[in-house]
Amino acid sequence: ALLLADQAPAVQGDQIAGCGEQEARLAVVALAGLHGPSWCDPYWLDLPGLAFPRPDEAAAKGLGDVAKMSADITCEKLGDRMSVEDRETFSKAMDLVAPWLFAERDRFALLHGDYRLDNLLFDPDRNWVSVVDWQTLGVGLPARDLAYFTATSLNSGLRATIEKELVDDYYRALVGYGVTGYDRDTCW
Repeated sequence: ALLLADQAPAVQGDQIAGCGEQEARLAVVALAGLHGPSWCDPYWLDLPGLAFPRPDEAAAKGLGDVAKMSADITCEKLGDRMSVEDRETFSKAMDLVAPWLFAERDRFALLHGDYRLDNLLFDPDRNWVSVVDWQTLGVGLPARDLAYFTATSLNSGLRATIEKELVDDYYRALVGYGVTGYDRDTCW
């Protein structure tokens, strides 16, 4: 059985327009509410039904291969519309996917997997946020969700101005859930 609550009058975030500082702060604190209680708890490693369990070495390599193949296809389709420098950066970044997915095996939590603005519902006064779209639930390096949100849900100018404060907000919320052995610099 699936029980859904009506979130009216909440409004979906606008992925194209991006969000403001207040929405971003609500979002990162809410994200800590997912990560903090599941932080490094081995119970979640074997949870049935996860869309993306923590990858083993073979799975990380496979996902890395897919990322590299996708990058090559994208570069081919864009052709001259993408500069040589951007192509090289894109290719080098995709070469790092497999090692990144397999890094920090001892630090994990539940991940939303698609934590972006259009999966968040904000009340009109921007005092609370509800998170939706849970079909990509997984286990992995918690900062993945945080990085994905900040990279895809804020315009670059605002992100550059407030990203350190957002990480501070997220980190304080994690500590509030009892997370220990994880310092702010590592979080950054």
